[in-house]
Amino acid sequence: MSDTSANLALPYMQSNQSQKHVTHNEALRRLDILVQLVVEEFDATTPPGLPTDGAIWALGSGATGDWAGEDGMLAAWVDGAWVFVTPLDGWRAYGHGDGLLRTHSAGAWSLPTVDTQNLDGVGIGTTSDNINRLAVSSEATLLSHEGNGHQLKLNKAASADTGSLLFQTNWSGRAEMGLAGEDEFSIKVSADGSTWQTPLRLNSGGLAELTEVEVSGGIKLGGVADENRLSHYETGSYTPSLIDMSGNSVSLSPKSVTYVRIGCQVTVMFNFLNNLSTSGLVATDDIALTLPFTNGSHSFCAVELQGPVGKSGPYFWHALNGQAYAKIRALSANDVLSVSDFTSGSTDIIGGTLTLCIDS
Repeated sequence: MSDTSANLALPYMQSNQSQKHVTHNEALRRLDILVQLVVEEFDATTPPGLPTDGAIWALGSGATGDWAGEDGMLAAWVDGAWVFVTPLDGWRAYGHGDGLLRTHSAGAWSLPTVDTQNLDGVGIGTTSDNINRLAVSSEATLLSHEGNGHQLKLNKAASADTGSLLFQTNWSGRAEMGLAGEDEFSIKVSADGSTWQTPLRLNSGGLAELTEVEVSGGIKLGGVADENRLSHYETGSYTPSLIDMSGNSVSLSPKSVTYVRIGCQVTVMFNFLNNLSTSGLVATDDIALTLPFTNGSHSFCAVELQGPVGKSGPYFWHALNGQAYAKIRALSANDVLSVSDFTSGSTDIIGGTLTLCIDS
């Protein structure tokens, strides 16, 4: 029979042994060292100047002083002397300095390895669940490169599934971008988390589908210079009036004229202004039609009249710079039409487009 136990090498008392208390106390001293093992420092090589009774160090390679020749041993200061114990594989020790638990294996103390593969969930600052298997609660999340680029991949099973980034306010959706129920990339927004609008959709053909765009500073087309800036687009209509040059006017209400403004260019489209009354206008004055904007250049475009006209055609709109009205010029007479050239209630403006260039 061995004189010591197999694992902790505790000394056995022999049947014919005298002073059995010595052996018993030696066993207790060894138990006091090894049970609930706490180590002051791992891989220590220099003994402390004033060790505390019961303190233990795990020695590294190249130990000096009283520890010389005891590399890899546990050194315990007990009753004013060093006691050295050989650690076995599988022993565990708590680090007093760092609060970490280490395991002894192959002659070294090491932190236990953690299997991070196929985990059920990971919660960082919060709790994960069966849906959100990775959950993070923090001020920011950093994903960085490892020398070159970095990709964040969202993979869905089928075209009808969703792979997207969802932005929420108090857990209610406000914006979503990605492949939402299709393979076309889209950006969706919501005011309440239930009703969604899709202002932008990029189809697989490379075209952008926009429901509505509001650009306050304008948009540049075909270049980046100021002359490439389209700063205004507008469609509208207005109610024109027939006027003379003496300040009199006759409204053509309820008739209206449509126009399209692109940048500083305005196209006014006159169409079927019939049964025009000239009542109250000075017969000898030039007749004109009001415009929705003040012209910033000279404009000269064809117009078609129908019914009795005092001067024969062809006819052209004639709008000068700084004027908010257009006269009608008869090319045959090389003169503008006067109020008397119109027959009230019978002369009609059938059609004609006038292009203006305005300052702003």
